[in-house]
Amino acid sequence: YLFGLTGPALTTGALGASATRTDPAVIKAYLDGIRPSLDIDGKLTSDALTDGLLILRYMFGLHGASLTAGAFDPAGSRTDVTDIEAYILSLMPQ
Repeated sequence: YLFGLTGPALTTGALGASATRTDPAVIKAYLDGIRPSLDIDGKLTSDALTDGLLILRYMFGLHGASLTAGAFDPAGSRTDVTDIEAYILSLMPQ
């Protein structure tokens, strides 16, 4: 999504077996609605190579320096690994 993929390119091979949203247009609309929240480093834009990378690393279980190394904009408002981890965690369903 953060690379600008839409339609089938957004969802092919990326949906879980129990996904409740499966239509690419519905998924894009949902992501459009939460896009401001995807600004993980707080630089006022959501970018695939910073914010997207932080999300992916977190989802793969990386924490600490492994999570943030080279993956955030130092001009953002969240640059401390503790703040970044806490913010990502706040986005996760409970």
